[in-house]
Amino acid sequence: MGSNISTMKNLLSQISEIKKKYSEIAEIKGDNFNLFQILNVQTDEVGTHSAFLCELLNARGSHGMKNLFIEIFINQQKKKDRFPKKLEAFETESSYAWSEYFIGPISDDKTKGGKIDILLTDNKKK
Repeated sequence: MGSNISTMKNLLSQISEIKKKYSEIAEIKGDNFNLFQILNVQTDEVGTHSAFLCELLNARGSHGMKNLFIEIFINQQKKKDRFPKKLEAFETESSYAWSEYFIGPISDDKTKGGKIDILLTDNKKK
């Protein structure tokens, strides 16, 4: 019985150290920064999150950075295994972003229709 308690204490101590290291890494990387939380709008997805992200991803956005943010986003997505190969030629310079894009009435079984939070397209409709 004493051995089990000692093993559990040791395990909890190791978990505590791992958690501490993850917290230190998050602090260094800035992972704790959340603009939506600072503005107290963390639950307002439609009115804030989607609109804000859409504006950043829009190559014609008011931020004046042209396609910089969409280029970074696409390049990050390309690193993932599930990135569709047909999007390799996505033209960020001609891209546009829509927030809450309507795709039709919602079907009774809720498998069709509704809105897409953020839709990104280029001039080739990719």
